[in-house]
Amino acid sequence: MLTGDVKVVIYVSDVLESVRYYSGVLGFDLLHYFDRSTGESVDEWTKSEPPIYAEMSAGGRKFGLHMPVNEADRRSVGATKVYFRVRDLAGCRGQIERDGGSPGEAIERPWMDMFEVTDPDGNRIVFATSGDGSWIVES
Repeated sequence: MLTGDVKVVIYVSDVLESVRYYSGVLGFDLLHYFDRSTGESVDEWTKSEPPIYAEMSAGGRKFGLHMPVNEADRRSVGATKVYFRVRDLAGCRGQIERDGGSPGEAIERPWMDMFEVTDPDGNRIVFATSGDGSWIVES
């Protein structure tokens, strides 16, 4: 019944600002914006009203940045924590710092080494490596 595909949606207060952060600071790829008025995907946002959704990619895995559309969504803004596995934790941390981000201190655990950044809305994005090599996403 299930395909195995999972898409994470991160609720944000401003999709354009979040796209700038996730692509410019974290190095993720913008795939497209969703134009609600036409029901189509567009590569560039040129309208005066803000986009409601942007599809992003990190290491080939898609996720969405979404404006809240109801009260439950509004409560979710800034309340998400997502982990991204990387091969080179120090290199990833250094790149984020060079691109204007403020990565937290590196944390070493027997099962995982990691650091965390906080997006403009307060969502927590964790970059991590693990000893078993499973679930690795390129940075």
